[in-house]
Amino acid sequence: MRVECQKLWGSLRVSREYNKKSDAFFLRSVYSQPANTTFNYTTLIKNNNRNIFNTVYPGIKTGRVIRGFLEYDFNGIKYISRVSSSFKKTVICFSSLPVKGEEQKYKFIKTISSHPVNFIFALDKQAPAEFNSGTYYLDSDSGTEYLDNLQHLIDEIFKNNKQDSFLLVGSSKAASAALIFGLLKGYKNLLISAPQIRIGEYIKKRAKYIFNYFNSKGKQQLDDVILNLAKKQKPTDMNLTITCGIDDDWHLHELELIENTGLEIQKIVTLGSHNEGAPQDYNKILSRYLSFSNGLSNFPSTKNLELEWEVNSSYIVSEDKVSIACFASRTSTTPDARQLWACYLYHGDKINKAMYQRSNTFIFSINTNQKLKYQVFLKDKMTNEKTISKTFHI
Repeated sequence: MRVECQKLWGSLRVSREYNKKSDAFFLRSVYSQPANTTFNYTTLIKNNNRNIFNTVYPGIKTGRVIRGFLEYDFNGIKYISRVSSSFKKTVICFSSLPVKGEEQKYKFIKTISSHPVNFIFALDKQAPAEFNSGTYYLDSDSGTEYLDNLQHLIDEIFKNNKQDSFLLVGSSKAASAALIFGLLKGYKNLLISAPQIRIGEYIKKRAKYIFNYFNSKGKQQLDDVILNLAKKQKPTDMNLTITCGIDDDWHLHELELIENTGLEIQKIVTLGSHNEGAPQDYNKILSRYLSFSNGLSNFPSTKNLELEWEVNSSYIVSEDKVSIACFASRTSTTPDARQLWACYLYHGDKINKAMYQRSNTFIFSINTNQKLKYQVFLKDKMTNEKTISKTFHI
């Protein structure tokens, strides 16, 4: 399938592979943006209005500047924003859990700000005391006053600039907050990564200092916040996509819990774990999705955003041998446990075949007087299907 995104972003070449075992779509591609189609705000502003970003934002300035954007405080919500009347789609990004003792951070600014959309990045509550790491945007009684205040902020920012479509994004804790906010306030479009559905179960083991913030409220009440909201939702009312790393067993199980409520979700299972690999792939998917939606009045379904692997390799030629190393997508030269590799070396009229193996390296004896080429095959061990092959010349 080939999807043309002509305005600013070139084209997106994609394909999808279905995985029956996990009932999910595996990440299979790297979006390649042509060098001459880099998005340029200066050009866009000149073509519209030099002052399009001169929006008056509600709240008071905190004095901080984050990647060139002024930070504001609106009734206790710290946020940064960019709003233009030229853009009619808005991304709302939530804040993930920082390392204990560190400040909350605005995530994905570079990714989101490089696309022609309005955005609001809102930090979590400055709680619990001493840590200020956030509380899933929930009040100490598991209430939603803080999220109600966030909705008030959004209404204030766009009271004179009606938006056609909103997209909620975030990873881990931020994904949970985005899901709560979307279900609570009726937002349709969410692209999130690895949310904790059972918040109480998660923080009682991994962030006890946040668990203790919720006063006398038990673990079960926190576990039920998202599930109770999801049960009230009509299955097809949301355009909900959730990504998760294949090594992240805990969060993959969480997705099953949300599916069991009847809520319809689109799953994209990537490589990696909760802290390594999967977050980077989520960032890539988010960027591709925003590119894909450029020029559209609304954020589209991710069912049309198809993804595939990209295979590459390197080789070393000695006097009578060639050593070949294969790798795929973002992964390094370390082979992944689910990948099986094969390699055919063509020299003259002969073919040397190395059949499928877990190792991603191959060594062949050669005659250096002959022209050489080799073909690499990558098979997904879970589906036992050939995913891709590619030929290289030496």
